[in-house]
Formats: sequence, C-alpha cells, structure tokens
Amino acid sequence: YSIIQTLDGGFLVSGQSQSNISGDKTQNSRGLQDYWIVKLNNLGIVEWDKTIGGSGNDILSSTLQLDNGNYLLAGFSNSNISGDKTENSKGVHDFWVLQLDLSGNILWQKTIGGSGFDIPICLTKTSISTFLLGGRSNSNISGDKTENCRGLYDFWVLEIDTLGNILWQKTIGGNQEDSLLSVIHCSDNNFLLSGSSRSGISGDKTDPLYGIGGTDAWIVKLSSLGNILWQKTIGGTGDDGFNSVIQVSDGSYFLSGGTNSPISGDITELPVGINDYWIIKLEPDNLSNLESELLN
Repeated sequence: YSIIQTLDGGFLVSGQSQSNISGDKTQNSRGLQDYWIVKLNNLGIVEWDKTIGGSGNDILSSTLQLDNGNYLLAGFSNSNISGDKTENSKGVHDFWVLQLDLSGNILWQKTIGGSGFDIPICLTKTSISTFLLGGRSNSNISGDKTENCRGLYDFWVLEIDTLGNILWQKTIGGNQEDSLLSVIHCSDNNFLLSGSSRSGISGDKTDPLYGIGGTDAWIVKLSSLGNILWQKTIGGTGDDGFNSVIQVSDGSYFLSGGTNSPISGDITELPVGINDYWIIKLEPDNLSNLESELLN
C-alpha cells in the first residue's frame, strides 16, 4: 500500500502479508494478517524484511522516513496484546502507529482509537517535527476519541508528536459516509484533506451533493490547529472522489482520483469507460477570500 524512497537512495515497500517463511519472506506470520515491510536498495535488491503484528488483522497503509533515518508506520489493527502488539484493542479496528529504526526494529508503538472502526489511510510531516495522521472513523466518544461521530463515517485527523502522543484531534463529517484518503502539509503551514463524501448539507458539510445517492470529492482546508478554513464538494451526478493531492510551487493544488459521472456538475468531459481517472487543478488560496474556486 505504500512505497517511499529512502535517504540512502533505496526504497521501503510496505503493506500486508499472510505468508509464513517462504519465497522472499524471512519471518513467520504473527496472526491473520501482518504488517510486512521490505527494504530495497537502489537496484531493487532486498536488504531486509520485517513481519510485525499481533494475533488478529494488522494492515499497514502509510509510511514516512524521518530526518534521523527512522521510519514511522501507520495502519489499522484489531489485535489485542500478542506477538509484537503491546496494547489491547480499543474497539473494532484501531490506528496502530509504530516507529522503527534503520534496521526495522520497533522503537515504540501506539494503539489509538475509539469503540468502533478507526482506519488510518494517510500520514504526513509538519514543519515542527510533528505528524498529521488521517483516516476514517465511526467511533463516538470513547477510548482516545473526544468527539462523537457526525454520520456513518467521518474524517478523523490527529496531530501526534515524535513519540506518538496525541496533540489534537478533529472529527469532521456530515450525516452519511465521509472517507479521508489523502492529506498534505501546505506551504502556509496549514493542511489540505481530500477524499469522498456521501453527505449533503449537515454536520461540518456546507455543500449539497451533486448526485442523489452518489459520492462526490470533498476537499477540506484545515488550519495548523485543525480548524476548518474552507471546503469544497466537487463532482457530477455519479460517483467521484480524490485519493491523491499535491501542492505545486505556485501554491495551486493538483488532485486525482476517479469518476463515473457523465458531463454534469464539475465534470466537463464525457466518460471514456465505466470508471475513469479524474484530475483537477485548484487555484491557490485567495487571502482575501479563503474559499478557492475551480480553475477553468
């Protein structure tokens, strides 16, 4: 689910595995599914691999390399204390965050969640050596969760320090299903979240859906403390969503994902097939009017 280039010019590839020792796998499974991390050199040759997990399902979704060379991992887990897991589950699924050293040994770990499903998808650095961790949640106030769910699923974002302690958290959503898929730290030290939403105007959602029963892309700009600065619902009458966003040198944003909408709403081209790639560009934030408009 994740591949990053490492400081030595190699790569760290990570995801999940059910395999025991066989083929390229050098460690047995801990449970049902485990984190599997593979370090490659710049020619793609395996330098080491690590299997990390408890007795349940542990699925890795995002990785970062820190300035000191260590690795920060985020995924979800339903394992109690067992195998490599040192804390019991808080609910059905929890965020499971670990820091590894350069050789893949665990330095610390944190189980973060409420009583329901909490599934991390994305992870990014900030400018002050902290990290923003994001995903989706249907947990109400319980465990580490300090706000009730707005709908079926919400965006859940947390800033954590270098030891995995929560600095702040925000539950953001409407009355239906909202899924956070990507987050970036912007040049103004704020954050841009992107994903999909089935919610109409409700909760934190200020824009209506384009398609009744469909999914639209939902973009939310947060301040450095997690307060909503602006938001955009973008889509057509079908199902639309973004799972990747970058900011470029002029301050504008490129977002990419998928759509099956015909020409409608913000969709300006006929579909090529059943489901298509969809790429848009948003203009930079206008300081006199924080709500950006789509570029033509």
